[in-house]
Amino acid sequence: MLEMYKYVMHIIDNEFEDEYDYEGLFHDHFEADRFLIENENVGNEIIIYKIEKTMVKPEVLNQLFRD
Repeated sequence: MLEMYKYVMHIIDNEFEDEYDYEGLFHDHFEADRFLIENENVGNEIIIYKIEKTMVKPEVLNQLFRD
């Protein structure tokens, strides 16, 4: 099992004129910060609702990134 951080957030995607809830899995807070900065740099707004540690099976994580 891998210990990861799950960020539950709402994204206002000004780039594509859309708005949605999003759950992101990140290995550490630095990886999450890169995601947030990249989104903000293209003009998106992000509201973080919750950050929690979670355990993820490697095979589940591989499947998520494959889909």
